[in-house]
Amino acid sequence: MSSAHIARRLQHLLSWIAALLLSGCASQIPLSPTTEHAVCTKLWQEFEQQVSTAGVRDVASQSTDGFSYLRSDRFLADRMRQADTVNSQRFLAQQMRQRDLDARYRELLRLPEQAQQELSLRAASPDPVALKATLSRCSAQLMRDDFADETVYSRLQQAMEIKDDYRFWQRTFGLYPLFILPVGYLANNAHQEIHQQVESFSEANLVPEHTLWYTPQTKQPLAAKAIKAIVTSSRDNAAGLHQLNDGDRRRLAASFAPELRQIRDKESDLIGAITAVAQDDDTVRFTVETDTPVVYYYFSEIMLQRVPALQINYVFWYPGRYNGESSWIERGHLDGITLRYTLDRNGRPVMVDLINNCGCYYGMVPDADYFDLENLKDTDKRDQILQTLPHQAQRQRLLFTFSPRHLLLNARMATKENATEHHYQLRPYEELELLPVGDGTFTSLFDERGIVPGTKRIEAGLLFSMGIPEVGSMRQRGHQPITLIGREHFDDPLLFDNLFHYLQEPPQDDEFIRKQ
Repeated sequence: MSSAHIARRLQHLLSWIAALLLSGCASQIPLSPTTEHAVCTKLWQEFEQQVSTAGVRDVASQSTDGFSYLRSDRFLADRMRQADTVNSQRFLAQQMRQRDLDARYRELLRLPEQAQQELSLRAASPDPVALKATLSRCSAQLMRDDFADETVYSRLQQAMEIKDDYRFWQRTFGLYPLFILPVGYLANNAHQEIHQQVESFSEANLVPEHTLWYTPQTKQPLAAKAIKAIVTSSRDNAAGLHQLNDGDRRRLAASFAPELRQIRDKESDLIGAITAVAQDDDTVRFTVETDTPVVYYYFSEIMLQRVPALQINYVFWYPGRYNGESSWIERGHLDGITLRYTLDRNGRPVMVDLINNCGCYYGMVPDADYFDLENLKDTDKRDQILQTLPHQAQRQRLLFTFSPRHLLLNARMATKENATEHHYQLRPYEELELLPVGDGTFTSLFDERGIVPGTKRIEAGLLFSMGIPEVGSMRQRGHQPITLIGREHFDDPLLFDNLFHYLQEPPQDDEFIRKQ
């Protein structure tokens, strides 16, 4: 070990000792609310500065103007704008505060060690764990001070603006209006082609030697009665949102975890775990470890007949898209798919929709008994309905088959067959936002724009006029635009209500929900 390295480690050690001593002193001196507010405000400002300097901002959710300790997404913003009672507004504000803390914890661990130490010194916290506690305490203090007057909720509702992933300047300089018709024509043709491939799919054409079968490494799915109990009880809050503990999240994710069948043409058709590899130039390259098949999951919500509905998102990754069937403009490093299950009030799947992780090739597999598929509110999207959802028996999984282009070919009920299975692990999506690099540090798969570095496609230049930064690149949840014409995102809370009429009566409010 070099003398310079020893000196650097000694300096770090002395910094931590100083922080520990300061923490011991500070714990003896209680602060007045006014002083506490000033200290927390200063800490918040310095934290923001360190995050900005290091370029580690987490953008899975967006900061709220005028409320630095709150972050939101499209669904929470929509709910807050519609909230009409103080109880529901207070509950939603607390959800936004927790969303901010979750993001800050990830940002904290992604900061360089020196920045962590400087923040610890400022907060008189001996280590990142103690600093997390300080951040939580300050977040609560700042919120108490601002929300002492309930009129603040009207100001918060007005601040509920989530930026989209379309750039006006890009569309302006790219002469967007001139390209609407030709790009729209090509996009419609692409959806029609996928729709035709799904319609013409035949099991008889599958070659076992070229077909990979992935099944979840989990126990048997829960019974429908148990799923209904979990989903129903999760809505016992003032806003009627689904609040699941970690155990219930794991159980539901495991119960609906899909089986995946991939037609294999190249090694890039295998799925795996995302890994971060440090490079000599201090950058990080992301790869897919195909020896460890993984499907990442996260939960979201959407409005279904004007009431919140629970969604389970399953995300998996390929090393890239290099197959000869793929257009040359969309080939490149890393590829992936998100399958999203939308559950009704009883925990029964009524829709599976999907995208490639660039936000491309949006498609739907709806329940024909739930949605009116004959009378769409927007008939231009008919080709995005790829097929109807198979009727699912209790404790039976869905099986999805994908082409070498990584596009859906078929969805059906999974059955036991003579096929070599590869078991995949289920892991929380948050792991992608806090990846170990190998030297004791952490990074995120996504940059501060919500884009995966190193996945740029040639189509980004050809479709510049559409206003989507680096269209075709792999993207983070919350940053996946799904149309080139107009503006629409995968996490739009009104995505289904704006498209469908329903064949069933709207659900009634749960009796236990507290509304005052």
